[in-house]
Amino acid sequence: MISWIEHKGIFIHECSLPGERRADHVVPAHPNGIQVSRRRWLVVYATRGFRGVDDDRSIVYQLRDGGFDGPVIKEGMLARSIDDWDPLGDGSQYVRQFGHPVAFGVPKGAVLGGRPAVSANVFVAKWRVCARVLVRDGGYLLWNRHPAELTRQTQAVQWVQFRLNEAEDDIEILQPAQQLRQKGYEMGTAFCAADVAYMNQSYVQALPFNTSGTEWVDVNHFDHKDMHHREGGWIAALRYRFDEIRGLYEWVQIGPLIGPGLFEGSIAPYRGDWVIAGL
Repeated sequence: MISWIEHKGIFIHECSLPGERRADHVVPAHPNGIQVSRRRWLVVYATRGFRGVDDDRSIVYQLRDGGFDGPVIKEGMLARSIDDWDPLGDGSQYVRQFGHPVAFGVPKGAVLGGRPAVSANVFVAKWRVCARVLVRDGGYLLWNRHPAELTRQTQAVQWVQFRLNEAEDDIEILQPAQQLRQKGYEMGTAFCAADVAYMNQSYVQALPFNTSGTEWVDVNHFDHKDMHHREGGWIAALRYRFDEIRGLYEWVQIGPLIGPGLFEGSIAPYRGDWVIAGL
């Protein structure tokens, strides 16, 4: 039971990476983290600017010693925002925006059920990506007035898979950042088995779905193809499974769509079942 909550001050005052500092009018936001070994903890966070509502920018990680509030051993970039992205290939330039990172995985050296965990030291970080219109004359982002087609073609979830290196002073990338797509839908317009136009990122961490640490679940939110120009907002559970041969996680299943009118989904175990919630 939580007995008290004590405010300890600012967690991350400033990103140390070039272009993401307070001198660049950028601040840290949306921190999330996991334990990655006995002594090491990983924090992932987004950076944000002040050019308008939800001026999300890049995704940064910190490797810390001894706990989330321990000293920073390494800070690095997972995904960098740019202002001259041409995702449609027509010469147009947009802000490539990343945001709301979360992470999951089994710590290095973990023992589950008396045996070394087969998925230990393989971790996933996920975040959202989309294009935003930047008004060059004035330097501000349009809010809810960018073309719907731009969102349909650029809104997605990306993920990267990595491990803690042998010296435990940095991470090593196992699978570079790429669009999150369900197994069997690696190519083509459809990225999963559901009839959806695009996917937005969950704002909470995935939870273990089994005791071996090889399966995890979370809830993302979607725009339904048939509902795009009417009431949107659908959520569904996603299931991830560790492939021992590849040594990587795969998105293997999506649950039924729940909606409309729901966003920012979450999931929690409850009396042997699961509870799914949305705003």
